[in-house]
Amino acid sequence: MSKQKIRGWVSSKYPYEETEMSAYDIENIIHIIDQYTKDQSAWVSVDDRLPEEDEAYQVTDGTYVNISEWDGEDELFLPCADAPFFGSVTHWQPLPLPPTQEA
Repeated sequence: MSKQKIRGWVSSKYPYEETEMSAYDIENIIHIIDQYTKDQSAWVSVDDRLPEEDEAYQVTDGTYVNISEWDGEDELFLPCADAPFFGSVTHWQPLPLPPTQEA
């Protein structure tokens, strides 16, 4: 999402004259959203870092993408349910957020 779209959305939902939100506040919100988006969409090499929590992650072998459970005790990714498994996992990332329903 572009900064311009975020500014437009915030301004339409929270006009300056109706709130105490300043341009500085909006810039801080944009910064937080940008950082969160980067954190949520960045592939992490297994050579750099392994997951900290035992849960499901999106994984890749460099060609295919799949969902896998991390087993921190044995330090390995396990296939989830009926998901086909491929070669060695090279990168992982948290699962994306589920879609939200607009009110």
